[in-house]
Amino acid sequence: MFAKPTLIVLLFASLAFFGFILTPRSATTQSNEAREKFKNDVRDGLAEIGLPMNPIETEIDAGGDRLADFVFYRSGLKISNANLARLKELEFAYRSTNKGVSARDLSRHLTRIAADRIPKLNDDEIDFITENLKGFYFPEIPEGFKKGRDIITLRADGRGWMNEDVFVKELKTLRDAGVGAIMRQIFAYELGREVTDKVKFLAEVEPARFGAGDSALSPMEAFLVVYSLAAEDPLAHGRKGLEERMIKHQEVLTRHTGVKWPDPNPHRAYGTNGYIRPSPVELLLNDATITEFLKIFPN
Repeated sequence: MFAKPTLIVLLFASLAFFGFILTPRSATTQSNEAREKFKNDVRDGLAEIGLPMNPIETEIDAGGDRLADFVFYRSGLKISNANLARLKELEFAYRSTNKGVSARDLSRHLTRIAADRIPKLNDDEIDFITENLKGFYFPEIPEGFKKGRDIITLRADGRGWMNEDVFVKELKTLRDAGVGAIMRQIFAYELGREVTDKVKFLAEVEPARFGAGDSALSPMEAFLVVYSLAAEDPLAHGRKGLEERMIKHQEVLTRHTGVKWPDPNPHRAYGTNGYIRPSPVELLLNDATITEFLKIFPN
């Protein structure tokens, strides 16, 4: 069992905003060759978006549309028309002035948003969060996997696990108690570390982006960082590559369990009951949260 402060930090980071995943743990311990392959897979994902580089409205408009499509087909997260338009406006301002935000300022802003939101979670939202941290579900799921769904995993690699009943109880306790000054400091530290590491990794993948030179993130870069953490989507692979990965996922689990795993085609890879890794990203990054997120950027 976790010590209470560690448990609450994990709950905060996983539930209020993030899933604590940066790159798969294996990618940090594998050989250099394997790590470079993973970086290339992420480059393929980023290339599909084609984030804008210049203050050209048509380029920014197209890049914003590709970004919105990217997160939607992968996780079901839909950026509202109003927020997408605002994101494009802010990106144009950044490309014209280079006035972005640092990873530190981003993590502080997210801490404020999350600390404000935790006390507002209702029981249905807690149930939704819980269900999406129990793993992918289908009616014919093998008995062993069904029993395993009584355990919540806060990280995609299996770290941060606890019994479902304990999880729900602790989350409701955190909601009812609110986030005091000391816990805000702990949360800010943990989020700062995770955001910084994520940005650092993405800067290694694409050296010309993600704060290269002056550590200033553009609005679209910052949104992609937040989405990646919230959805536990490492951004690896473009659409075709992700489809191939899901098929491989199906083949491996079918062979391992002896039970035919569902056709991945109707499913998202991430997000609600995600085929690879479910996450409550549609709740964590709902329209109101994205609106608040965008307020960090100068007009």
